[in-house]
Amino acid sequence: MRMLFFFSLLFFFINASYSQLPNGNFENWILVNGKERPVGWTVRSGLPCHFVTKDSNSIEGDYSMRVTEIFDCGDVEIEWVVETVFLPQQIYSFLNAMVRIDSIELGRARIRVMELNGTAFQEIGTWEKNSVTNGNEQVSIPLMQSQTDSLKIQILVKSLAPNKLLIGFAELIIDNLELSMVSEVQRGKLFNEGHFKVSPNPFNQRFFVQYDNPIFNPYELRVIDIGGAIYYQSGLIMDAKAVINFEDLPSGLYILEMHQDGACSYRERIIKI
Repeated sequence: MRMLFFFSLLFFFINASYSQLPNGNFENWILVNGKERPVGWTVRSGLPCHFVTKDSNSIEGDYSMRVTEIFDCGDVEIEWVVETVFLPQQIYSFLNAMVRIDSIELGRARIRVMELNGTAFQEIGTWEKNSVTNGNEQVSIPLMQSQTDSLKIQILVKSLAPNKLLIGFAELIIDNLELSMVSEVQRGKLFNEGHFKVSPNPFNQRFFVQYDNPIFNPYELRVIDIGGAIYYQSGLIMDAKAVINFEDLPSGLYILEMHQDGACSYRERIIKI
């Protein structure tokens, strides 16, 4: 029981270290001037055509955030509806998010990531969509982050109706925002299609990696601890199978990473018992 509790704490710590966004899962809300607002996020005032609401028909957990524009705000170009600014602990490669668009007509939903450069914020990654999603959709936004100064994430929904005779409508439901070194889209594809398997896990002295490398692209394996220290780094591997021996490795939680083309394309938690 004590060992189970220990590993539960480690899993919690790992999940927290990946996601350094303030309230990135939108579970925490407060009342501001009589309206519910997500903790850690700023909702732009003076926009009568926009609504930011707590959505109980959530993508994950108890709540998601719903951002809606019900008609055109006019000729003024609205750059953002809701945003958050924070200090990241390291440089990341992706912003991952789960999104859903159930209804959109002559409109656009957008997520923008910006980095503070001197005194101004500059865009380092963006995603946008002008059609409904097929249910919940995983999004991975590549980032060009160059430093650990402030990051800003903005969410926008905007009517794109060409004239006042047409009414545009845009709505975005978003959840589980997470900064990561790994694209969750690519990771999910590898896992769901069975291309990458680790066994046994937990392991005692060794574990086996099977990677059905469809294009025979060389890859590298790394094992790191929860503090980021590298315990193992292979050379380039072409084979579909690899054996990793860790007889002297202390018991605990570790991260197995697969790197290809200079970037981490897969990450999985492994446990040494």
